[in-house]
Amino acid sequence: MAARGLGELFSWREHNWEVDFVVRTGKGLIAIEVKSGPQRDALPGMEALRRRFGRRASCWWVGTVLLSKNSSSVRLSIGWHMAESHLQ
Repeated sequence: MAARGLGELFSWREHNWEVDFVVRTGKGLIAIEVKSGPQRDALPGMEALRRRFGRRASCWWVGTVLLSKNSSSVRLSIGWHMAESHLQ
């Protein structure tokens, strides 16, 4: 998206919180957090970003899982993260 001129790509940091990749697309943001391993229950950087930018931010996580100890094969997991503060 950003490479085609459809948005600006950057990382985001505020205090001790960070998000790996953020794409600004017009008035919205797409936030992507990359994790080694499956998705974690707590993503504090995403929570902080959603508090800062509200519903303008669409938050996604990407993680990998090694399929077996004797193999280099991995499974890619992708999911959408809805901040708890915005579920209420």
